[in-house]
Amino acid sequence: MLLSVSCFKRCVLLLLSCLVLFTLPSKSQPLQSENTSVLPFLLSDLQEGQRLAPYYLQWHDESDQATLSDALVALSDNRFLQPKVYHSQGLQKGAIWVLAQVNNDLTDTRQLVLEYVDHQLIDFTLYTASEKQGNYSLQAYLSLTQSFSTRQLAHHRFAAEITFEPKQTNWVLVRLGSDGQGFIFPNLRLWSPDAFAQQSSREVGLLAFLAGGCVVMALFALVTGVSTGIRYFYIYSAYSVSKVFAWGMITGVGHRFFVTDNFDWNYMSLAGEAAFYSVYGLPGCFLKPDGMYQKSTVCCR
Repeated sequence: MLLSVSCFKRCVLLLLSCLVLFTLPSKSQPLQSENTSVLPFLLSDLQEGQRLAPYYLQWHDESDQATLSDALVALSDNRFLQPKVYHSQGLQKGAIWVLAQVNNDLTDTRQLVLEYVDHQLIDFTLYTASEKQGNYSLQAYLSLTQSFSTRQLAHHRFAAEITFEPKQTNWVLVRLGSDGQGFIFPNLRLWSPDAFAQQSSREVGLLAFLAGGCVVMALFALVTGVSTGIRYFYIYSAYSVSKVFAWGMITGVGHRFFVTDNFDWNYMSLAGEAAFYSVYGLPGCFLKPDGMYQKSTVCCR
C-alpha cells in the first residue's frame, strides 16, 4: 500500500512538472536574425540559375511606400538582416528589399540575367552600385501593370540583365512589391543569357504540354458526361479547363502571350477562384473536405 502511494505521488509530481513546463511563456522567434553581414556571391565561368540564397540580406518595408533613399537609410541603420527562411514568408503587407553582394573575380565582363524565382509578384525594381553605401542606379523596373512589350527580356517571370565588370565588387538592391499585401518569395537567381533563354523555352514547352493534356482530359470528360449523363464528369471537365486558365495567369504565360496589355493582377485571383468553384460551387454536386463527393439537396435536381 505504501509503495502504491509513493508511486502515485511521483506520478502527480511528474504531471505537475510537465504542466509547468508547457505553460511557461515561450519566446517567439523573430523572422530574421540579428546578423547584418552578407556573404559575397562569387561569379563562376558558368551561371546556370544559381540562387542568391543565402547570399543576401532583406528588409521588410511594412508601409509599402519606402523609396530608394529610405532603403539606404535602413541599410545604414542595420535594418537589413539575414533571413531565417528562404522561401515564401506568407501573406503580409508591404514590400521586401533584398541586398546582395556579387563579386566578379574573373578577368572579363559578364552580362548576366537576374531572375525572380516565384510568380506572384506585382512589381520588381532593380538597382546596382559598386559600393554598399554608394550611388545606386536604376537598372530595371518591371510591373504587371505595364505592357509586356516594354520588358527588357521576353520571359513569363520578372528578369533583367546586369553587367558585372571584371575584378569588381557589385551590390544588387532589389525591391519586391506586392501592391499593398501579398505573397513574396524573396529569392533570386543568376543566369548566363544562353542558359536563361534555354530554360525559358523549356518552361514554356512544359507548360504548353501540361495545358494540352488538361484540355484533352476536359474533352474526354465532357464526352463521357454527355454519353453517361453522370454530372461528375461535367465537373471534372470544367475543373480541367479552369486549371489551364489558373496556370496561365499565375505562371505569367497569360500576360506574355494572351493579355499582353492592360493586364490586372486580379486575374490571378480570379483564376484561382475559378479552379476552386469549378469543384465546390458548380450546381449538381460539391466536394466535401474529406474528399468524398456527396449530392447536394439544394443544387441537385
